[in-house]
Amino acid sequence: MEAASLSPRLASLVADNAELQDALLLNKCLTTQELATAGSDAEDAARRLGLSLPGQEAFVSIFAFVREKANIRTDERMKQMLDVVNESGELIMRRPRCEVLSKGFRYRAVNVWALCPKTGRVLIGQRAVAKDMDPDKWTCVCCRVPSGELSMNVAAEQLSQEFGIEVALDTHMSLAFSLKTEREITRGLFSGHVDKTMTDVYVATLDEEVPLQLVHLDVRVMRAAKYVEVADLEKALVEKDSSFVTPPSEEYSRKLIQFMRRMCREVGAVAKPSA
Repeated sequence: MEAASLSPRLASLVADNAELQDALLLNKCLTTQELATAGSDAEDAARRLGLSLPGQEAFVSIFAFVREKANIRTDERMKQMLDVVNESGELIMRRPRCEVLSKGFRYRAVNVWALCPKTGRVLIGQRAVAKDMDPDKWTCVCCRVPSGELSMNVAAEQLSQEFGIEVALDTHMSLAFSLKTEREITRGLFSGHVDKTMTDVYVATLDEEVPLQLVHLDVRVMRAAKYVEVADLEKALVEKDSSFVTPPSEEYSRKLIQFMRRMCREVGAVAKPSA
């Protein structure tokens, strides 16, 4: 796996500031989004990054710029329209994301697990530090389904966006199951509210493992990627490994692993049982 590096946008902003480059890498602050959340203000962020006084002076304008861009992006995300569904998954109405989260409406989301059945290994990503939910933890590709979109299409698009992997919907993208989930939001604008979803869980099959150096990460979402054995993934989910996103329920973990093992058996691979 390649060493951590700054995103192209952040690297261009700090190209003339070697001290800030080193501080960002040392603190694993690799994107403009992560830098925007590095502190309550420029002084706080500079202190957390361990910058010298001259470094702090040069940092102020950079922090102000990324903070403004982050606020614009947050505003755009909050205005995203989502389909509100009832407990059976049927469409009720369309509402902006901010209203859906603040009022606890249920909406549709997708999880996409990338599996190579031949090797019995799963490609997972480590969430960006700036994420409101489960920052820095390992999990699958996941996102909300925009209003009017088909969840399978969104699943394929998100897999392409986060990992740079394209799959054929008719042969390599399978709906494993759908499940209602509820989780308390503990960070960000909607901290204390409950995130309620109807989650469609997909397994995208890879004919061959994509070498990690060819996995093109969207660093705003995922900061790293790795392969794990199905058995190791099962162990992490069942034991609620703190470095992984905790599954919403035991039913989720059981159904996911059963589906993956069946796909591995169909191509003759052996997904080792967990220890």
